[in-house]
Amino acid sequence: MINLVNMFRTDPRLLSERGSFIIRQLCVLLDAESIYKSIATILLQESELKFLSSMIETLNTILLTSSELYLLRNKLKQLNTKESCDLFKALYHSWTHNPVALIALCLLTQNYQHACDLLRQFGDIEITLDFLTEVDKLVQLIESPIFTYLRLELLDVSQNQHLVQAMFGILMLLPQSEAFRTLRSRLKCIPKIDLGTSPADRPSLSTSKHSQARTALIQEHIDFASLLELFIRVRSQHRDFKTKERVNALLEKGVKNVHL
Repeated sequence: MINLVNMFRTDPRLLSERGSFIIRQLCVLLDAESIYKSIATILLQESELKFLSSMIETLNTILLTSSELYLLRNKLKQLNTKESCDLFKALYHSWTHNPVALIALCLLTQNYQHACDLLRQFGDIEITLDFLTEVDKLVQLIESPIFTYLRLELLDVSQNQHLVQAMFGILMLLPQSEAFRTLRSRLKCIPKIDLGTSPADRPSLSTSKHSQARTALIQEHIDFASLLELFIRVRSQHRDFKTKERVNALLEKGVKNVHL
């Protein structure tokens, strides 16, 4: 697996053109969860941040769209065992190198409050064309069958206020593009809450006992405060990397001008 990651790093074209096929086939032939955990662990040792971001984008797209990864996707969606929580944490550490992919992971695992906390940090992220393209793709995924359950949860606003806030947070990241209009149209379908009634009086689609047990398990095994701190540290590394990259580019340009 290390050799495969090295091949992707040295040949970006292989990653962009054949990476998805190769990883999907590995997940079919071997165990998808083991493949993802192994790659995520290997990527923690990676120092090329630009490659890391691209690799996570590819892995995330496969995770959310490939039929071969249905069981893995469902395990993360349920997040109702210690093993699934450990899997989430294993992926999270690498996914921090791609903010949009990390939001998608939190939406998949129904960790909506943490998604909101992450989105509040996006104000410090440089908004580039690549970043907006990834957000655009995320909106398309939200409208896909993969996230049908998420869209249905928007009906139960009183129990999913963090989800609603996360959706509006994603909307605010977008310029007024087609993706913006698509997500805005979806959010207009959210039913209004009667603020005069208490949450107990409002109809709920949630299965409260299951939800409470799941919440307790997640709180026991996942320290979201530490994960948020990790995300902030990683974003700081990326900012420093981009600053050095720009400085080096300017210095190189200056040297060329001197020679001219």
